[in-house]
Amino acid sequence: MQDVLGKSLFTQFKLADEQGKIIPKDLRPIRLALTTAQVGHGIYFLVKKGTGRIPLFITSAPVVLDGRVVGAVNIYRDVSQQVATDRAKDEFLYFASHTLRTPLSAVAWSIERLNEDNTGYSSEQRKFLDRIYDQTQRMIKLTNDLLDATRMEFGILSYKYEEVNPAKIASNVIADLKNRINDKKIKFKLIADKNISAYQTYSNAVYMILHNLLSNAVKFTPAGGTVSLKISKTEKELILQVSDSGVGIPKLAQGRIFQKMYRAQNVKDKFEGSGLGLYITSGIINHMGGKITVKSRRGQGTTFTVMLPFELEVIQSKEKDRMQL
Repeated sequence: MQDVLGKSLFTQFKLADEQGKIIPKDLRPIRLALTTAQVGHGIYFLVKKGTGRIPLFITSAPVVLDGRVVGAVNIYRDVSQQVATDRAKDEFLYFASHTLRTPLSAVAWSIERLNEDNTGYSSEQRKFLDRIYDQTQRMIKLTNDLLDATRMEFGILSYKYEEVNPAKIASNVIADLKNRINDKKIKFKLIADKNISAYQTYSNAVYMILHNLLSNAVKFTPAGGTVSLKISKTEKELILQVSDSGVGIPKLAQGRIFQKMYRAQNVKDKFEGSGLGLYITSGIINHMGGKITVKSRRGQGTTFTVMLPFELEVIQSKEKDRMQL
C-alpha cells in the first residue's frame, strides 16, 4: 500500500460496477451529487491491476450553501464481508431457482391444456384460470432471470456461436413482443441497415440483449407511445439502438441501473420487475467485449445504445453440462 499513500484515490484505482464495467467520470457518485444536488449511494468496486477488487459502499452527498452546491462529500465503507455473504446467497438462489423451474413449467403446461377446452367453464372460472396462468408466467420469468443472473456471475452461461443475421433476430424478438405492443397500441419502428450481412457471433446473447431492452421499452412506454430499434454498423462494430417515449430515467439513477436488483424510484412502485434485466444485459455485453450507454430525461423517454464487436473470441463456459440460456 506504500505506493498509493498520499496520492489521489482515482489516480491509483478505477471505479467499477458489479459486472466490472468502469464507471465513467461523469457518472461517479460524487460527480452525480455535484450535478444533481441529491444524495446517492450504492456498492462499487475499486479496481487495480494485480490487486483484485475492493468492494465499497459509497455514499455521496452534496454540500449546499445559500441554495447553491459548493461541493460534495464521499463516505466509503468496506463491505467485503457483505459481498462474500451475498455470494453465498447467490449460490442458494441458483439452486432454488433451478429446482422451482420444472414444477412451474408443469403448472403452466397444465393450465394451457385446460384453456384449450373453453366449454364447461363459466366466465369467472376462465378469469381465474387466466390469472393463474399470468402469475405462473411471471414466476417463470423471475426464476429464469435469477438463473441467468447467477449463471453469469459464476461464469457458466453457455453461448451459441453461429452465423446470424441481426435483423432476423430482431424480427423474432418483435414477434415475441407483438401482443404486448398491440395491446398498448404502441407505434413500433424497425430501421435496419441492409448492408449488414450475416456474421459469426453469439445468437442467443444478441437475442437476450434485444429482448430485454425492447421489453423494457414497451413496458415503460405509455399506451399510444413510440418505440424504435435501429440496427447499423461501423467498420468494426454492430450498433443496436433502442429508443422509446416512456417515463425516462432520472439522472441520479443512470449510474446505477445496471446494478443487480436496482430499480429507479420513478418506476419502482408503478411497474412490475425484478431489477435483473439490465444487470444481465450489461453482463452479457461485457462478456462479448461490447459497450452499452444510456441517454434519458425523466418523462421524455430513453435511448440505449449497444456496441458489439464483429470479431470476438469464443467464450468458453466453465460449466461441465453446458447449460443453455
